[in-house]
Amino acid sequence: MAQVLRKSHGLFLHIPKCGGTWVESVLNAAGIENRLARMTSQAVEANVVPRAAMPCQLHEREHRMARTIFTVVRSPETWYESWWKFENMPDRIESRPLDTAGWDMPTKILPSPRGMDFNKWVDCCLCLQPAFVTRMYELYCGPRDAPYAHLIGRLETIADDVAAWLHKCGHRDFEAAVRSTQPVNVSDGTTVWDPEMLARVRDGEVEAYTRWYGDDLGKTLSSRKMEGKP
Repeated sequence: MAQVLRKSHGLFLHIPKCGGTWVESVLNAAGIENRLARMTSQAVEANVVPRAAMPCQLHEREHRMARTIFTVVRSPETWYESWWKFENMPDRIESRPLDTAGWDMPTKILPSPRGMDFNKWVDCCLCLQPAFVTRMYELYCGPRDAPYAHLIGRLETIADDVAAWLHKCGHRDFEAAVRSTQPVNVSDGTTVWDPEMLARVRDGEVEAYTRWYGDDLGKTLSSRKMEGKP
């Protein structure tokens, strides 16, 4: 799913469970006019979103017109935690409008975590879809040698990163909205990592850590508790 800033032609690519709903809330709170990015006619006519399609293919026209493309990633281990919690919410229902169909399309290839033990589910993901989070992020950010997202924020520093994007887009008077908007769409639940499983995730998703966290990798990993919350 993607959001277009009407006046500045900024484009926000919403990676599932990476703070995208919060970003949308900030835009609305700041009074920045925005709309859902239109999908290509081929995707609409087929009434299906290819699971491996890059957002630039789904929103081809929007990408061509965008001046500044922004997205947000998070550390892979907290992504697995958040998706498991989200899918296991007792009142989990799909409430997004029809024109956002496919917002979670990359996750369709994962085994359902509903009712599964957290570590067993992660084990299934690693066996069936190795380096899933790394590959999903690349769908939105582009490959390392040909990225098409101009700015890539991190959930851990999302307020500063969103502010930097909006400033680059030429917007002003948004700081209050960025700093005052409370977390939204946060899933309840507790996950306790098996140490070996956590090590497997960090090894398997090493490309995501090194590409999007770089020199901050050690700080990111050491700051995490085994039972830490996303």
